Amino acid sequence: DLGVEDCKELQLLLGPLATDCLTALLPGTAPGAPHSAPDPAEGPQLSGLPLHLLHACVLGRCTPLRKLRTLTQLLDAPMRDIVALWEQRELQVGCLREAAGFDPDDVQHLLCALFEASEYRRDALARVAASSW
Repeated sequence: DLGVEDCKELQLLLGPLATDCLTALLPGTAPGAPHSAPDPAEGPQLSGLPLHLLHACVLGRCTPLRKLRTLTQLLDAPMRDIVALWEQRELQVGCLREAAGFDPDDVQHLLCALFEASEYRRDALARVAASSW
């Protein structure tokens, strides 16, 4: 089980990895980063591709990174919001281009780790199981 303080600590530890890893790997790719290329409209490039496009492409296609980013946000989310995101298919694997890549077991384990056993949690777990596609 994860307590409030544990969740905050995880967010502090994982947050920079989830949000800053691409900027560290591809400097100058963050939105609004200063451009060092001769044509400021183009910005820095890698193999002829603008780095800001590579940044956006990796974020859009890298499911583990999207999952990590989403997890850091869910650590302090209310149970009803987590279940609603699942039911809206925003957390699921491969349902949407921007889906976070969670499967039903991931969400159920997260709910069990974050929230105490209660009737409300049992209902939430049942709703996740019932809306698994």
